[in-house]
Amino acid sequence: MTRYVPDSTVLIEFSKGVEPTTSRVLELVAESAQLSICAVQVAEFYAGAPVGAYPIVDAFLSRLDFVLLTPEMGLAAGTFRRQALEAGLRLATPDALIAACARHLGATVLTNNVRDFDKTGVAVEPLGGEG
Repeated sequence: MTRYVPDSTVLIEFSKGVEPTTSRVLELVAESAQLSICAVQVAEFYAGAPVGAYPIVDAFLSRLDFVLLTPEMGLAAGTFRRQALEAGLRLATPDALIAACARHLGATVLTNNVRDFDKTGVAVEPLGGEG
């Protein structure tokens, strides 16, 4: 089974029906791909939309595979951030944690902000939405 970790921007665009993001997410669901999220995406999504603002998305998120962040993922995220800093780049902690989660799962990050993840070495699928 193919596994994906959607970035927060993907969830936000999906909630707003932005294409081609929405079609790709629905295609992955139809293919029975495993979509996994952690607390980071939940926090980032609901920072911009209170629970209940998008009931369909609330239901969708509740059906995704929820992954608890581990100390090992935290270590990987810290390493990603340090390596980015050493290269003169910026990598935000939420993006580093999402990348670490994806690496732990052997998953591909779905994103419209490839530059946020290309410094981590995890597989990335750009969706071409608004980002």
